[in-house]
Amino acid sequence: MNSNEDTSQKIGGRPEKNIWKHFIKGNEKTPGRYEATCKACAKYWTRGKLVVIEEHLANHCIYTESSVIREYLNITANRNKDDDNQKK
Repeated sequence: MNSNEDTSQKIGGRPEKNIWKHFIKGNEKTPGRYEATCKACAKYWTRGKLVVIEEHLANHCIYTESSVIREYLNITANRNKDDDNQKK
């Protein structure tokens, strides 16, 4: 393997979440927290928590495609249902 192949391979860890297809991932601010900018409406977060930016696509971004809105509505609804089940 040459040095070009070594640098292009990922080092490991968790795979990147699909949510980042819809956001521009900026600089890492704290471990696991990145600046985020919505590709559809350009809303910016200094530390894009996944829960918050998922809810943005599901409930707030009027410029996102309807298929993306439905996808993240399902994700957030299932997360809320799971949270309710754990409280019981």
